[in-house]
Amino acid sequence: MRGGSIKNDVSVPVSRVAEFIERAEAAVKAACPGIRPTPFGHVGDGDIHFNLSQPEGADGKAYLDRRDEICHVVKDGSTARSPPSMASAASRRTRCR
Repeated sequence: MRGGSIKNDVSVPVSRVAEFIERAEAAVKAACPGIRPTPFGHVGDGDIHFNLSQPEGADGKAYLDRRDEICHVVKDGSTARSPPSMASAASRRTRCR
């Protein structure tokens, strides 16, 4: 994939991996239409690399300038309405670069 990429490392309980991915994808797509989420990693132990490629045709610098905003969307949007175990795990173990 070409263009800017925002990388998140997230740890959630294994039983909540699918829920996290579903919510995080919906949250970032709502915040940044056309964004291309690519979740992968050590799903069996709850560690997910949740990478986000810029929308096709978007300005790379403008996209990367939104890094903090988009990382907060991953953390906050994916844990909204979640049981405390998922919310606390995600908030403790989310790293964005």
